[in-house]
Amino acid sequence: MNDHERLRALISASLKEADHLTLYDAWKRLASLRGEVDAEEALSEIAKAFLKVEPKKDAYAFEKVLAKEVRPKEARPEKLTASLLRWMVRFLREVKELSLSKSLVEELNQQECLLHRALKESGSTGTELGEVLYATFREFKEQIRRIYESLLERDYINAYLLYVRAVKSFFNLFTLLSTLSLKRAAHEAKTDPLTGLLNRRYLMPVLKDVLELSQYAEKPFTVALLDIDDFKKINDELGHLVGDCVLKELAKLLKSFFRKGDYVFRYGGEEFLVVMPSTGKEEARRLLERLRRRVEEHLFPCTKGGLKLTVSVGACSDAYAGDREPEYYLACADANLYRAKRAGKNRVVL
Repeated sequence: MNDHERLRALISASLKEADHLTLYDAWKRLASLRGEVDAEEALSEIAKAFLKVEPKKDAYAFEKVLAKEVRPKEARPEKLTASLLRWMVRFLREVKELSLSKSLVEELNQQECLLHRALKESGSTGTELGEVLYATFREFKEQIRRIYESLLERDYINAYLLYVRAVKSFFNLFTLLSTLSLKRAAHEAKTDPLTGLLNRRYLMPVLKDVLELSQYAEKPFTVALLDIDDFKKINDELGHLVGDCVLKELAKLLKSFFRKGDYVFRYGGEEFLVVMPSTGKEEARRLLERLRRRVEEHLFPCTKGGLKLTVSVGACSDAYAGDREPEYYLACADANLYRAKRAGKNRVVL
């Protein structure tokens, strides 16, 4: 058997074994040939065969994952992960046909926007996880672009090698997204879904930390409870959608008003609670009085022409000495809030 016959036999055998033979195995076989044979052409045919077989298997695997990822009854599916999985399945189907549409490649720009949104929602923008996710996504995106160009040029060897790397990058991306999903779930567990503020379940761990800091640093702290005046009237006369708008707008105002080291909670209903470390009574009084005026002057864009409202505030300041339970300060702020309401509302009692 001459070299040309051996080459044809090798190509035929390699095509039959494309489901488990690696391109490196095929290359080693070709390297054993001598003579005037076109080994590159043979390797290209083998790579083409791999590109027809492997995406089919990978697509089947990703479709199984997608079926588990997106459940019809699930209230909030993982949008980014599901969207990327759908994209990957379409990509694999096109590669199997030895072509890749430009529009599909360009869709990765939309996926990048979803990634940016997911990082922002989970609070991971600028973190190590966020940076690694971005780098992995950009690497994946570049590999897809090069696969597109290789298939256009019918460079099947390069297309296949890039395909193997792209699938590996996608698995890395999928793993990182799972980590991001867990991080976002943890973030959502401690935040109020309507206002985005910290929720009441997260209050006690924060308050205990602030008390310990006060005791060790010998510095005062303040707990303040805010209540929207006549909020029931807003709900009854203008509707709950307007009420929700008011709560979200006030939450936005509170987040922008208080300092970075302060903690702002949705305490329940129309009540908000603020924990201010290293803040004594007089400083808290000035701060909360300024807030009260800010709310009174603010036009809430929740009705045609806007809406005006006021808040009552009850607060409690102390330098912790380890002799009181955290609940004492909540009760103290609540009692002062009651006094503010009884005294005519729209005031601070401390």
